[in-house]
Amino acid sequence: METARISDDECKGRCSAGKFSSKEGLSSDEQCMGRCSAGRYSLENGISSNDECKGRCFAGSFSSEIGLSSNVQCLGRCSIGKFSMEVGLTADSECLGRCSAGKFSSVSFSRGPTGYSYYHIHYDSSFSYLTLSLLFLCLLFFILYTLRVLSRFALSRRKLDSRLMHSAKDDAQREDIQKNLV
Repeated sequence: METARISDDECKGRCSAGKFSSKEGLSSDEQCMGRCSAGRYSLENGISSNDECKGRCFAGSFSSEIGLSSNVQCLGRCSIGKFSMEVGLTADSECLGRCSAGKFSSVSFSRGPTGYSYYHIHYDSSFSYLTLSLLFLCLLFFILYTLRVLSRFALSRRKLDSRLMHSAKDDAQREDIQKNLV
């Protein structure tokens, strides 16, 4: 037999993050028909209006999607040459900042057809040569450092192996040490 509900405290279900409802008497999350508006999101469950969607897409990003439950769902990025310090944008056209004279932006972010973010890098010759040179130097340094560490380790191991072999008192002990070294 089902128990009687005697207070609102017994209504444990909540509209899920990104959704809301101002209606009373709901019986499931599917009845939460309201969605946080474009450029906004809510991490909280159980909100009753769009005004409670306190999250805003971070500066330089935007979303035209409704019902977002996290900042990472704001997949749009201000396009090349544009920027914005404003939060809660809904379209690239709201990115009103422009790179000033003598400056440029070579990187933009945009939402691909699968919903993932992609980098779009537009190279000029100085940017690409500088970037590739730095990457090459970092890779070369890493390889040389790794080889140095490995050679020191191998040298230390050989010295240790040699000391163990010389410390052996007879051939049987040397044979046991040799088996353990492999």
